[in-house]
Amino acid sequence: MDLGDECISNRNVAGVCLFIMIIFSIFVQAAEGLHYGIVPYVSRPALGVVSGMVGAGGSLGSVITLAIFFSGAFREDSGIVYMGVYILAVTGLLALVYFPEHGSMLFPKGTLKNYDPQLIKPPAGYLGADVLDLSKLNVAAVDVTSAKRPTDKHAATPPSPSSSGSSSGSSSPSSANA
Repeated sequence: MDLGDECISNRNVAGVCLFIMIIFSIFVQAAEGLHYGIVPYVSRPALGVVSGMVGAGGSLGSVITLAIFFSGAFREDSGIVYMGVYILAVTGLLALVYFPEHGSMLFPKGTLKNYDPQLIKPPAGYLGADVLDLSKLNVAAVDVTSAKRPTDKHAATPPSPSSSGSSSGSSSPSSANA
């Protein structure tokens, strides 16, 4: 069945389509890096929370995009084009993000003097997990391999290092406790 000269299958554009898809993938990865790149600057003490919110927002954004552009309101090819425009517009909003200590793409550091993006301030001296020094904690090491719980009445004890070569290779709870 001949679909005519207007059909994309008769235009020999597979190579061009593959090239465009690879370029699009590179730009998608760059946009994702741009979104996650600003996470440490939002709130250093709440780095995990902000990162989780960005990830959850991306998942929610994919559901919203699917509902808007692929639920029957648009043809599939038009939906893909509109989705691309939507992605470019939302990513372009990152140019407006301003951090007082670093500036933004549009304004240098200190331009917006009265702007403070962090409405809820952490307590004085509060450190995030990325700057805590846990080596100064005085925590006794616990050997969990030799400790028995009270509910393990029939648990086999691990063989001692000195007797590991003298056993016949069978380890049963009765021979280990004898």
